[in-house]
Amino acid sequence: MTLAPASVHKLIDENKEKKLDDFFTFLSIPSVSADSVASPQLVKAAEWLTDQAKRAGMEAEIHSTEGHPVVVASTQKRENQPTMLLYGHYDVQPADPLEEWNTPPFTPTVLEGSVYARGADDNKGQLFSILSAIKAWQASGEELPVHLVLVAEGEEEIGSPHFDSWLAKQENAMKVDCGVILDGTQYQRGIPALVYGLRGICYLEIEVHGPSHDLHSGIFGGVVVNPLHALSMLLSRLLTPEGRIAVPHFYDAVRDPEKWEREVLRKLPFDENELAHTLGVQHLTGEQGFTPNERLRFRPTVDVCGMWGGYAGPGAKTVIPSRAGAKISMRLVPDQKPDEIAHLTESYLTSLLPEGVEMKVTRMPGIKPVLVSPESSLFQAFSHSISTHFGRTPAIIRLGGGVGVCEAFQRRLNMKHLLITGWGNPEDRAHSPNERFPLEDLWRGVHTLADVFASYPHFFKEGIDNE
Repeated sequence: MTLAPASVHKLIDENKEKKLDDFFTFLSIPSVSADSVASPQLVKAAEWLTDQAKRAGMEAEIHSTEGHPVVVASTQKRENQPTMLLYGHYDVQPADPLEEWNTPPFTPTVLEGSVYARGADDNKGQLFSILSAIKAWQASGEELPVHLVLVAEGEEEIGSPHFDSWLAKQENAMKVDCGVILDGTQYQRGIPALVYGLRGICYLEIEVHGPSHDLHSGIFGGVVVNPLHALSMLLSRLLTPEGRIAVPHFYDAVRDPEKWEREVLRKLPFDENELAHTLGVQHLTGEQGFTPNERLRFRPTVDVCGMWGGYAGPGAKTVIPSRAGAKISMRLVPDQKPDEIAHLTESYLTSLLPEGVEMKVTRMPGIKPVLVSPESSLFQAFSHSISTHFGRTPAIIRLGGGVGVCEAFQRRLNMKHLLITGWGNPEDRAHSPNERFPLEDLWRGVHTLADVFASYPHFFKEGIDNE
C-alpha cells in the first residue's frame, strides 16, 4: 500500500503539546449555533479555521450565508490529481446543564489522556485532525498526491438550515471525486468504523385543539373531549404490540438489508445486557424479527420526543386543557422518503381523530436516508490506513442517525463515493456534559489521514470506482 513519507509522520509526532495549544484555542471558542447571541463566536471560530488553513498552505475564504458562515479551503490542484472533499463543522452543542460538568466546558482540560471540552470530539477534534495531517504534508516538502477541499460549516448542530442553499451555488464550480464526512465515531472503543449508510428522518409536530379555553374539570368533565386524552390515544396507536409501526403502507418502500450486511453485523461484538445497563433500562425492546443491533441500523422507527398540555406544576389544578401537543421523530431507511412518510402518518392520525377535537400537523425539515457502496476506492484507502494506525480492520457499518449534508452532497454534487468516519468513540459523551476526546485516538486519526492522502490516488487510478 502507498503510504505517506516517513518525514510526514515524523512531523505529526513532533511538538504535539505545542500543536495542542492551537486545538485548545479552537475549543475555547463557545461557538454554540443554537444560541441566538453567539454569532460573534461563530465568526471567530470560522476565522480561526481560515487562519489555520492558510498556515497549512491552503487557499481559504469565508463564505457568508443567511446564517453562520461556511469556510472553504483547498490545496493546490495539480494535473491528473483526484479531488477529495473533507467535511466537518465548527459549531457545537450548548453546554447545558453546566452544573454537571466536572471542568469548565470551554476551558479545555486534559485528564487521564483525554481532553475535556464541549466540541472536543464533535466536531472540532475531527477538524483539527484534518488540518494537522495537511500541515504535516505541506511542511515535509513532499508533493501532496491528492487535491483536497475542506468545507466546514457552522450550523450542523441546528440541522444545517442554510447549507443546502449555499451548496446549490457551488454546484458548477465544485467538482470532486469523493467526499469524507469526518463527523462519525468508532463502533466501539478500539474498533474503528467506516459508515456507508445513514437513516433519514421525518419530524412532525402535532397539536390537538379542543375547547376554546381551559375548562374546570369538575364542572365540564365528561361532556368534552380532553385534548390530552385524544393525543395520548393517537400516539398509542403509532406502534403495534409487536413493535411495528402501525401507519398503513409505512413499510412499502423499505429496502431490506442484504444478507452480507446482517452477517457482517452479526460478527461484531454486541452485548444486549451491557447496552441495557449503560442506558439504565431493564431490557431492550423493539420490532420483532430483528436483533437490537439490526434495529439500530437497518430498521425504521417512531419515537415521541416531547409532549405538552394542561398543568404540570406542583400540587393539583383541576383543568381540562384547551390544547395538547407532541413532537414525533421517525427514522427512515432506504428507500423511504420524508414527504411520503409525513403524508401517510398525517392521514393515519387524521383517520383516528375523535369528534370534538381538531388536529394541526407541522412538518419539520426532513432528511433522506443515505446508502453508498462500501467497495469504492475511498473505502479501500481508509480501510488500509486505519488498519495500520488503529491496529485492526475497521467495521463497515450503517449508522442509525442522519447527517443532512451527506444527502445534499449526493444531490448537489452528484457525489457517488463518500463515507462517514471519525476518531472518537461512543463513550466520549458527545452532546452531553463532560464531552471528551482521547488524545491517542486523535493522533491515530491524524496519521490515518496522512496515509489516506497518499493511498487514495493509488486506488483511484486502479479504476475500482469505474461503473
